[in-house]
Amino acid sequence: MKYKVVDLFCGAGGFSKGFEMSNKFKVIRGYDIEKDALKTFNFNHPGEGVEYDVRKEVPAELKQGNIDVVIGSPPCQGFSDAKGSRSLEDERNNLVFHFIRWVKEIEPQIVVMENVSGMLTIDDRFIEEMKGEFETDYNVIYGILNSKEFGVPQKRERAIFIATRKGMANPTLPDSIVGEQLNLFKKDKNLFSSYVTVGQAISDLSAAGEEEMLDYKSEPKNKFQEIMRAGSDSVYNHIAKAPRDKDMFIVEKIPEGKMYRSTRFGDKYVGVWDLFKDKFTLEQRLIFWFIGRHRGRKAYKLTDKSGPDYIPEDKIVESLQKEEVLREAMKYSFEDLLDKKIEVSKSDIRKLKEEGWLRTKEKDGVVAYDLNSKSGIRPRYMRLNRDEQSNTILTTDFNAREKLHPVENRGLSLREGARIQSFPDDFIFQGDFKAVAKQVGNAVPPLLARGIADHVVRFLERKQEEVV
Repeated sequence: MKYKVVDLFCGAGGFSKGFEMSNKFKVIRGYDIEKDALKTFNFNHPGEGVEYDVRKEVPAELKQGNIDVVIGSPPCQGFSDAKGSRSLEDERNNLVFHFIRWVKEIEPQIVVMENVSGMLTIDDRFIEEMKGEFETDYNVIYGILNSKEFGVPQKRERAIFIATRKGMANPTLPDSIVGEQLNLFKKDKNLFSSYVTVGQAISDLSAAGEEEMLDYKSEPKNKFQEIMRAGSDSVYNHIAKAPRDKDMFIVEKIPEGKMYRSTRFGDKYVGVWDLFKDKFTLEQRLIFWFIGRHRGRKAYKLTDKSGPDYIPEDKIVESLQKEEVLREAMKYSFEDLLDKKIEVSKSDIRKLKEEGWLRTKEKDGVVAYDLNSKSGIRPRYMRLNRDEQSNTILTTDFNAREKLHPVENRGLSLREGARIQSFPDDFIFQGDFKAVAKQVGNAVPPLLARGIADHVVRFLERKQEEVV
């Protein structure tokens, strides 16, 4: 017997796929309003994907008491830290309460809701209102799960709500399956004893271009690849975007595991003064560093506006003659500066502006400078590391100016992104490049969903034992 599942806001069906992979659930219906995503859902799932607005009435056939589990991912833009909009009144947040309304009318035994981690910090009132709606009929637990703990080669934190009907055992959150004592793949005798890395996830895939590749580069090299390739003889959706010609000189230099960002400082960032060390004089490199480091500091900015601003030309020259500034620079790849003769001039700054590395503005006769796009002012060109997990896969990450392949000078292919999301290769996405990128980035990682499914089935089986 398989337990019946309904997936709300199903998208392409990552959540459903994970439940199906557990072999204990049958997804009978998925609901969404995204046409392209529903094409993918219907291509890959035995259950029906229906174009339907969840704000409308619950279909009568779902109210007959025969649905065991409702899962879903209400649109998260109102919660996401990445979007910078966290208003409690955001209309999109209200979809969560439509999800709960459907749950109360369908009356499943178990409910699982997934969302971005920012949901749990948007506002205490929001969480209390949501719990209050659930707790009329259900016991609820919620918390943050990280996908990497469930065999997904990605550090993707998600808020997970699990609810069991009153009268059932109180819900708990699943534990990590990474480690020798925990085994998500018990039936298949597959075991993840450590976190899966990007390299382990994609090393059997051929080089990708803008024409789809259908052949594997090698036999499976590890358990993750065996799981991904089960039932598949060919690779689909293995298409990648190349960087623009004018950007290739940057892409070629990005080290593995680094992001080109001259306004952030830390091990994962590389600034223009380091990336192009052989292209500029020491003085020009110091100019880049100084602007990147001090553009947000009140003492240096052209105006009192909040946030970063342009730095006046005179302040750049004067500051780079001061010992305390040079001592600070020595912490950032500039060694032995006090033993060197540093002669920063206005002509150094102006030359960088003429070559497009700096931008300028003028106020009350004062000329000021800031880094330009090609100097790494924005968080772009992140090259993944084969020996680590990816950060969160986003819908925009298949643009070659966002995430880069670990060793090839191109963006991620759609299939590589799907692998990093833990979609098996026999899950074939439908639509054009942009549509598929959106589907992959928005999805619940199937292996995370499978970990949750294998956990919540215990509550259903316990209920069955009590009935018998």
